[in-house]
Amino acid sequence: MIHMTHKKQNPEDQSTKSVMDLTKQSVYTRKRRGKEIGEVEAMNNDTIVVKKGKVGGKYYYIPIEMVEGWDGHVVCLTITDDEAEQFERKSKPDKSVYFTKDQGYGSDA
Repeated sequence: MIHMTHKKQNPEDQSTKSVMDLTKQSVYTRKRRGKEIGEVEAMNNDTIVVKKGKVGGKYYYIPIEMVEGWDGHVVCLTITDDEAEQFERKSKPDKSVYFTKDQGYGSDA
C-alpha cells in the first residue's frame, strides 16, 4: 500500500496518512492554480479514479505517476485539465479492483 507523509502545522502532532485518506478529496490539475476536476472516488496501486459530477458523472482513471502530491486536503496532478481528458471513461470503478472508502478493497458489496 502506498503511504504519503503529511505534516500538520503543530510539529508535535505529525502523522502519516495512507491513500485511504485520499478518497473524497478534491483533485486539481497542475498544482492548486489548476482547475478542480472532481473528487477521488477510488484507487489502487496504479491508478486514482476521479469522479466529476454527482449523478451520471464522468470518471478519470489517472495513472498514479501523474499525481504530484497531496497536502492533506487537495490532490494535485502534474497534467492539465485538457490532458486529463484522455483518461476519461463513463464506467464506475470495479469494486473488486479498486479501493473505495465506503467499500474497502476487493469488496463485492
